Amino acid sequence: MNKNILLPLVILLSIACDRAEKKDGVQEQESKSVYIKKYTYPELTEQSLNSVSNWYEFKTIYQILLSISPDRQSVPILQYSNPDSLYVYKRLYPNTSQNKFSNGTIQRDWRASESPTDTIYKFVKKKADEQAFFAWEEILLKDIPYTFSIKVTPSSGIKKVKMEIIRQKDNKPIREQFLRLDTLSYNTLEPYTQLATLKEDWIKVNMQVQTPLYGEYTFAIYYDEQEVAEDYISFYNTELLLPVKYQSEIEKSAEKLLGQKKVKSSYNSIYFWLFQLEDEIRQLWVKDNFPEKLNRDEVKARLKLFETYVRSLSSNVKENSSLTKEEVQQGILDIRNAFSSVIRYINFINDEKLEDKIGNLLGSPDSLTIKPSEHSSL
Repeated sequence: MNKNILLPLVILLSIACDRAEKKDGVQEQESKSVYIKKYTYPELTEQSLNSVSNWYEFKTIYQILLSISPDRQSVPILQYSNPDSLYVYKRLYPNTSQNKFSNGTIQRDWRASESPTDTIYKFVKKKADEQAFFAWEEILLKDIPYTFSIKVTPSSGIKKVKMEIIRQKDNKPIREQFLRLDTLSYNTLEPYTQLATLKEDWIKVNMQVQTPLYGEYTFAIYYDEQEVAEDYISFYNTELLLPVKYQSEIEKSAEKLLGQKKVKSSYNSIYFWLFQLEDEIRQLWVKDNFPEKLNRDEVKARLKLFETYVRSLSSNVKENSSLTKEEVQQGILDIRNAFSSVIRYINFINDEKLEDKIGNLLGSPDSLTIKPSEHSSL
């Protein structure tokens, strides 16, 4: 084709595309970046380290906070001895826009679970003589070994299910497992499937998948068409797990993992970071696993303030198209300072001489004021 003809044609196509985008109200925005300043959190004292050593939710939040720093601060309690140990990369909730289901409904199951903070659900089949399924859709990176984990029990008449992991690009199942939930010895397990028996007839199912391509995948559970209407299985703790050694790769791929989520400010990687923080803060309150010494209103108040800053910046990043870099940086600083306040107060509570200090204060009417230089930022 003549170059003189090609150039006007390209211009016309560009104009047409631009008009079409404006007409549909869809205009791609280039992702924005922001310089993350170096920040050092207060060191946890030896007594404080002991008190939070088994507080999983606190440590996970701390880990996410550190992940945004270019020069990551070393915190001994957050170091993993085994790089292949699994951590919860993402919780899969059954009532979001990422769920798909056919011929059934998701309902709460009010039975008691092994942990009183766990929420149990059931997928109830609507019509007999038809297949039913429910599923989660997720964006996965290439060549990373994900583990799909779920706890299930055959609550009603349904004893057999099929579990699949499907690549949406070509609708191809890349993992498939048929399961008998009532008699585990009848199962022929694929190499990538593991079962573990729990209390009260619950079963933990883990299916590993090393995704061949980046893209959208579906994690589905099917009921056979022969199953009768109103029957169901119950489930909870549906999660995607990853070896800890892949954490840094996940953090670098925030843009890809956001998928079609609309972030009006275009600070996509910041929103992904905040999204992770919000989910872990939610777990902090739901699990309510506060160490006995830290189960105090003063600690919770500081964590609530921290949560307020996280939610405020998250809302701004998602909805405010005119958000500036300076405002994002200030929001991040507020979040960091609020968490530092939590750490300082944990150290204050775990101070071995705290009880003596309080006793002296109560016994000395003239010295009831703590010196500002000592605990002004608590």
